[in-house]
Amino acid sequence: MTRNRLVSLASTAALFLEGAGWAGDRPRFDAVSLRLQPGDFALSIEEYRATGTHIARGSVDFNRVFMLTMIRRAYGVEEYQIRHVAWMDRVYSGRATFSEKTPLDQVPAMMRTMLEERFGLRAHIETKVVKVWLLEQAPGGAKLAKASGKALGVSGLPFGVELGQAKRMANSNPNKDWLVMSQSTMRTFCILLSKEAKRPVLDRTGLEREYDVNVEVANAYPRQIPPPSMTPLPPAVHIEDPPLVLGPALKQLGLKFRESREPVEFLFIEAVPSIGPKS
Repeated sequence: MTRNRLVSLASTAALFLEGAGWAGDRPRFDAVSLRLQPGDFALSIEEYRATGTHIARGSVDFNRVFMLTMIRRAYGVEEYQIRHVAWMDRVYSGRATFSEKTPLDQVPAMMRTMLEERFGLRAHIETKVVKVWLLEQAPGGAKLAKASGKALGVSGLPFGVELGQAKRMANSNPNKDWLVMSQSTMRTFCILLSKEAKRPVLDRTGLEREYDVNVEVANAYPRQIPPPSMTPLPPAVHIEDPPLVLGPALKQLGLKFRESREPVEFLFIEAVPSIGPKS
């Protein structure tokens, strides 16, 4: 490693520690116990609801959490800012503990230290100018529902979308789904749209309030839609431009896409983490 590279790393570490407010050392958990879980394990509804990262005073419980999710939390990025690869689908369960006096907003920094020191992950954030979709209000303005303060769901499904979240939900029509958001901002909605559009979506609506969204959307993925009498099946319908599929749903909400090139931060992985924590 060159001297300039060492100086750069040292400077980055110093800035990180200063920003975290910790003197002399990086923020870290007192103890960590994580176990790799089988990825194809069938879960009951109750088990599914219990999955996730549960943060409390003095501890973090990981219940079948994807490596991708831990990386997102640790580095403060969203899925569209990370190039997805297979090892990010590893699933872990376990617990990390820390002093109850530690502010909870330090948990992401402690998770980052855990991933770097115990798993060997190395990553950095870079800004690149890329093609994006800007989400704007359509002529006539947005037609969004005010936040009801209640978690939204879809008829026939036993679970919904919690307050502050946005998700794609299943539809009885195999060629359509629902985009659902419960009491959250346009930034949260743009994060969901970024997954759908396979490209960063940036908020340019100027809307600052919290809203509910429950809108039907066509599936932006290959589908086979044969008439009942047709044999054999026709080839899959390949949709190359997901925003065209999202357009009708956005129109119902009084929103639209505009293509642009903008600077966007991405997380670049330098060293792939080991399967299990290092001793």
